[in-house]
Amino acid sequence: MTFVAILLVFLLILFIYKSINTISAIFLYGIFISAVFTYAALILYLSKFNLYYVTLNQLFNFNPGTWSNLVLQNFNTDALIRFLNGGSILFYLFYILFSLSFCITKWFEIKQIRYILYTILFLSFSQFLFFDPGFNIYMQNVAYTHNNMEMYKIISGYGSILFHWVNYIYLFSGFLLLIWHFFKNYQIRFLRNHTLFTLFSLLPLTFIYLLMFYFAPTNLVKSTFISNFNNYQLPELTIIELRLFPLVVTLALLFMFYNAYKYNLIKKSNKEFNLLTHTNIDTASLGVRSFTHSIKNHLLAIRSEAEFLKENKFNNDEDALYSLELILESCRQSSGSLESALDRLTGFRISPTFSALNQPVELAIKRFNPQHTSIQIGSDLSEKQLYAYIDQEMLQETIYNIIKNAEEAINNEDGKIHITTSKINKWGMVTIEDNGPGISNENKKRLFTPFFSTKSSITNWGIGLSYCYKVIKLHGGTIEFSSNKEKGTRFNILIPLAEQKYMRNR
Repeated sequence: MTFVAILLVFLLILFIYKSINTISAIFLYGIFISAVFTYAALILYLSKFNLYYVTLNQLFNFNPGTWSNLVLQNFNTDALIRFLNGGSILFYLFYILFSLSFCITKWFEIKQIRYILYTILFLSFSQFLFFDPGFNIYMQNVAYTHNNMEMYKIISGYGSILFHWVNYIYLFSGFLLLIWHFFKNYQIRFLRNHTLFTLFSLLPLTFIYLLMFYFAPTNLVKSTFISNFNNYQLPELTIIELRLFPLVVTLALLFMFYNAYKYNLIKKSNKEFNLLTHTNIDTASLGVRSFTHSIKNHLLAIRSEAEFLKENKFNNDEDALYSLELILESCRQSSGSLESALDRLTGFRISPTFSALNQPVELAIKRFNPQHTSIQIGSDLSEKQLYAYIDQEMLQETIYNIIKNAEEAINNEDGKIHITTSKINKWGMVTIEDNGPGISNENKKRLFTPFFSTKSSITNWGIGLSYCYKVIKLHGGTIEFSSNKEKGTRFNILIPLAEQKYMRNR
C-alpha cells in the first residue's frame, strides 16, 4: 500500500530525528505531518464524490468495502477543502521555517529575520483566507449581485498565480539555505553529514508532493443561482500523473531508504569510533596507575645506584661520570613522562570560567618555540570575541599539544602551521592546519589511542592526542581531523559558545 509505505518513510526520518530537541526538528515534523494531512484530505475529498476509484485503488490498494464506507461517510465538503488547502499551506510554511531555523543560529533574535517571519505568516494566513470556500462563495455572490464576475475571475486568477509563486519561492529559498549551510560548514564533518542527509531526505519528499499537489492550495467551489447549492470542482489531477505516481514514489522511497541507511551507517561508525576511543582511554587509565608505580620503583632503584656510583666509585673518572649523568637524566625524563601520563589519563577535572576563546589560543602560540627555524606559524583569530565556559589552562595545553604534533610531523623545509578561530552556528571553532605529510589511513583510527605514536622520540609516549580528546569532551565539545597524504592535516576543535543572555549579563 503506497500510502502506508510513504507513511513508514516519514516515520523512519522522524525516528532518526527523535533525539534532536530543537525548534528546527519541530518544524521538520510539521513538514511531514502536513504532507500526510494533505494526502488524507485529498483521498477523503475524492471519496466524497466517488472519483478515481480504479486509479486510487492502484495507488492505495483500497478494497471495495473500505472505499464504499468512505463514500457513505457524511464528511463536510467545505471542511475537507480547508483541510486540503490548510495542509498544503502548512507544508510550504513549515518548509521555509525549518530551513531558517536549521541554517541560522538564533534566527528569531535577528531583527530582519523576524520581519521576514511576520511577512511569511501574514502571507500564509492570507492564502488560507483567499482559498477558503466560504470566503469564495461570499465574494462570488457579491460579484453576481454587482454584475462584476469578470473582475472576480481576474482577481482570483492572478491571486492564485501570485500565491503559488510565493510557495515555490519558499521551497527554492529553503533549498538554497540548506545548500549554503552545507558549504558553509563543509569542514565540520558532523554538520556536513547532517545537512546533506536533511537535504537528500527533503528532495524526494518535495518532488512527490509537487507531483501530487502542484495545484494546491486552490479554490474548488463555485456558487450557483440556487441559494445554498454550490458546485464543487475536481482537483487538477490527470490519469497520466496518477499512473506515473507509483513508479515515482517507489524510486523516491528507495532513494530515501538508501540515504537514511547511509546516514545511520556514518552515525554508527562515528559512535563506534568515539566508544572505542573512550574505552581505550578508560582502559589505559585503569592500568597506568599500577604500571607507573612499578616502573617508578625500578627507576628509583636505578637512580639511587647511579648516584651512589657517581659519588663514591667513579668520582674521578670523567667517562664514567658522563655515562652516569646520562643514566640519571634518562631516569628523570622517564619519571617525568610517567607523571605526565598519570596526570593526563587519570580522573582530572576541568574548572571552566567565562573566557574569550582566543585567549588560550594566543597563549599556546606564544608558548610554542619551534625546534626547526624553517617552520612558519601564522594565525588568523576572530576579530569578534567568542566567549565560552572553558578551562583556559587545559585548553591551552590541548592546543599546544596539537601544534607540537604538527611541528614534529612536518619534515619539509617550507613547513607551515596556521591557526584560526571562528564561529560556526553555536560553536566556537579552533582550526590548526599544517602542510606536513598527512596521516596514513591505517593510523587514522588509532590517532586518539593512548600510547600510540608514530614518533621515535623516547620522551613522546603518545599521550598528547588522547589527552586532547578527553579535555575537549569534558568541555562538551568535539574534535575532528581530516588528512591527505603529502598535503597536510587539519584539526577542528569545536567548543559550545556561551549563551547570548549570559554574555549580556557580564
